[in-house]
Amino acid sequence: MPKFDPAHTSLPKSKGGLPTFSKVFGDFLCDMAAQDPKLMAITPAMREGSGMVRFSKEYPEQYFDVAIAEQHAVTLATGLAISGNKPIVAIYLPSCSVVTIN
Repeated sequence: MPKFDPAHTSLPKSKGGLPTFSKVFGDFLCDMAAQDPKLMAITPAMREGSGMVRFSKEYPEQYFDVAIAEQHAVTLATGLAISGNKPIVAIYLPSCSVVTIN
């Protein structure tokens, strides 16, 4: 990351390199969903940040975006698991630990 320069309003483009964690995670979910229709992906309005864009397009029936409702993401995952599905919830940890406890 370059030093902040207020004279420039845009950041330089990435030169590529290793894939991001989000990309690896999203690709893994797609690979697993291809093998298991019971795998469900849940995110509270973080499709891009959690790497679930491809998953949401390739497996729309197995994808749930619960908007900004972390508590509901966890509750939905619980219900899906009880019914025999395999939910994966992608939540940024600080948000999950504080909001779901409330």
